[in-house]
Amino acid sequence: MKLQTLISALVLSCSVAVAAHADDAYPNHPIRVVVPFQPGSSPDATMRFLGQQLAEVLKQPIVIDNRPGAGGLLGGDAVAKAPPDGYTLGYLSNQHLLHPYMVAKMPYDPLKAFAPVSMLGRSAQVLLVPSSNPATDLKSFIANAKAQTGTLKFGSGGIGSPAHLAGQVFARQAGLNVVHVPYKGAPESVTALMGGHLDYVIATAGVAAPVVKSGKARALAVTSDTRHAVFPQVPTLAESFPKGLVLEPWSVIAAPANTPGAVVDRLNKAFAQVLRDPRTVDYYQKLGGEILVLTPQETATYYSDEARRLSEWVGDVGLQRN
Repeated sequence: MKLQTLISALVLSCSVAVAAHADDAYPNHPIRVVVPFQPGSSPDATMRFLGQQLAEVLKQPIVIDNRPGAGGLLGGDAVAKAPPDGYTLGYLSNQHLLHPYMVAKMPYDPLKAFAPVSMLGRSAQVLLVPSSNPATDLKSFIANAKAQTGTLKFGSGGIGSPAHLAGQVFARQAGLNVVHVPYKGAPESVTALMGGHLDYVIATAGVAAPVVKSGKARALAVTSDTRHAVFPQVPTLAESFPKGLVLEPWSVIAAPANTPGAVVDRLNKAFAQVLRDPRTVDYYQKLGGEILVLTPQETATYYSDEARRLSEWVGDVGLQRN
């Protein structure tokens, strides 16, 4: 019995030593980052930019794997079912937390399938109207809309996107009769707005800024909790409605659940170094975004808190595929 106990102890100690060595050696081959959006999209461009610097820090290539489709569900599923070894990561957003309300049979649980690694950042959304609209502020826009007969059309970058939810919540709070028109991305919806096909759109600050500056669209409100640096004169939706709509698109890097804590910590430190790099700060400022450098625990808390907040907004409007 003593011999068996000794052998078991030796096996256990060797296993622990091997695991520790594996964590110390991480990473020793390329890391794949699944981006659930099409090549050329804003998330794709951002992750490729960050990936170049991440490769410098980790001394391994970062391979971007685009998995568009089903509003990000396909990409999320690929990450959820990957080996939990730190060599497959995923670019997640608000959209992944909205899937359970819109998909009858989810292939994974977005609150249990991932190990949050690092926040990347967030950005305000902007409510835009075409320059031909006579409204100069949100109050006059709502009054004019209610005085008209028929249904308003609003556009967003896709069904189940944060812009879709924000547009629906705004319509509910303002008492407007609207129909949602989804597009492949925010730029396409803004193009439709300028072409006279939509009454308003919700788009990210980075997409909205150029068209507002050109005079082809007008910004009436932002969805952040405070006024945005790119649009300092534009009020927040929270200033106009008692309940206050705050809905900011954000992005998180996550690994599959059960990824070793030492690997998650190594990745988090690498992302923190990249996010603090002056090149990254400049990149985000030009996009009108805000960088958030958080620990894995803080990222997980942010992620779960957002799940709770989004569930409240979804309950208000009964968001579903149309």
